[in-house]
Amino acid sequence: MKSSLPFPNNYFYAMMTPKRIFFNRNQFKKWQLLVIFIFLTMALLIPVSVNLMNHLTFSLEDIMPQTFKYLDDEVLLQLKDYPVEHGEMMNSNRHYLNSEQSVGVNLTEKQFEAVDSGVNFKINKMLLKDKSGYEFSVNYTKDFQPQFFNSKKELHEAISEQWLKQNQSFVFFTLFLMNASVIFISMLFLVIGGAFFLYLGKTFQLSSVRSYQESLTIILLSLGFGTLLATIVGLLYFDMTIVLSIQSLGLIIMLLMIFLKTKFQDI
Repeated sequence: MKSSLPFPNNYFYAMMTPKRIFFNRNQFKKWQLLVIFIFLTMALLIPVSVNLMNHLTFSLEDIMPQTFKYLDDEVLLQLKDYPVEHGEMMNSNRHYLNSEQSVGVNLTEKQFEAVDSGVNFKINKMLLKDKSGYEFSVNYTKDFQPQFFNSKKELHEAISEQWLKQNQSFVFFTLFLMNASVIFISMLFLVIGGAFFLYLGKTFQLSSVRSYQESLTIILLSLGFGTLLATIVGLLYFDMTIVLSIQSLGLIIMLLMIFLKTKFQDI
């Protein structure tokens, strides 16, 4: 039942059945347990990366609400007189596009400095600022043609898309780190918390588990199938809640099977 295979092959051998998981709990060194933890965490990050690469979206309106509030139907109508072709505005006149004087075309630096939240459409770029503290300079791309937009929603989405094209790496890295943090904390909670409850069995003489390291090993081995299944599901349909739920459920089922097969006893 115990494995004589070298690491990491012994991990994949041991995780296959409940009995192997329990009886191979002494086969791993501390550094190997750390490698296993990293491996399981990285496995869950695979669907995160794939999803971000294929479906990377970001609404600039979420962080600049007041600015986008000013980009209304009045502004949309006025923009039709300022066509943009091949990344350059054809009309160089200076003009405010709304009654609040928060959105304008070719405004001077002094004029735009007086604006709390708004947009300044320049010849080849737009300047955005919001009272929340965010300020961006976004160059026009060849496909940005606001004169053809039929609704303010189209305008909002187009501006967000323009910004995303020029900040894609930053957004990807930020969202990846956010997801990685959630996964890491979830893994840490499952491993440390689960191992602690298993180790409590020693105190009440309910199991043959004699050390916290043995408990950690059982948890990390029990996470194997659930994590791999969660990774596959995440690649097919990504939802962080579903992915983490599958992993947690897989751990619970495997621990239950270990108990039914071994009663956590060597004999």
